[in-house]
Amino acid sequence: TVNKTRIPVAAEGVVFSFINCRNIRVDGFTFDGPVVDITQTARVGYEAIRFEQGCVNASIPNLRVKNLVAGVVAAKLAADPDSMRSRNIHIGNLDVEHCWYGINFAHSGDNLQVDNLRTDTVHRSFFIYGLRKARANIRSKDAYSWDVNLSSYDGSVLEDIRINYTMGTDTQSAADQDRVILQAVGTVAGVWRDIHINLNIEYAASGNTGASAVRFSKLDGVGGVDTVDRGHVFENIYISGKIKGVPHF
Repeated sequence: TVNKTRIPVAAEGVVFSFINCRNIRVDGFTFDGPVVDITQTARVGYEAIRFEQGCVNASIPNLRVKNLVAGVVAAKLAADPDSMRSRNIHIGNLDVEHCWYGINFAHSGDNLQVDNLRTDTVHRSFFIYGLRKARANIRSKDAYSWDVNLSSYDGSVLEDIRINYTMGTDTQSAADQDRVILQAVGTVAGVWRDIHINLNIEYAASGNTGASAVRFSKLDGVGGVDTVDRGHVFENIYISGKIKGVPHF
């Protein structure tokens, strides 16, 4: 537990930071930090676990995270060489409450397996881009923003993704954003290939349930909707499952 009497105003660090490490295991920890404002645009506070610069073979059987920026992060810059991509990360049970992100993987984290991600009152449960092969089971409640964000930034490729996403009638305090979004950002053609999304969504009859189940979107990279044909590639996109009720926001 970190100091809970102070509200963070900037990104303040990582509890477990792994850089170019092999055969990692983190199990059984509970993190509880200072209060995080999930509605603001800047991510502030602490991350629980971060993988950088080519970490290989990580196991996180059980983890509970509250009031942090994120549960698990894997990242590299788009221009960094592939040798800096982390890979083979297995997350068992990840319980995330009142955080910005549950999982955020950026141009890194190939061959990701998430057995059970449960989120409650987060900005976003699952945010990945530039990733090759991911399997994730997600159960979400009261997400503020686009909850599962499968993006391409300036031409990055997202491929071989399998998502099982569940949201039930206990969602009463979501904002006016979609539950799952496939979004292009920037002016270079992005690629989404072999994406399977299985939905189990039941909107409550009242309350703030969030917006549509799935949205396809593209932005120009400077904050506006992109109306130019960039040649984005969507190939083998499958959406299945059940949607019951109508959204309220």
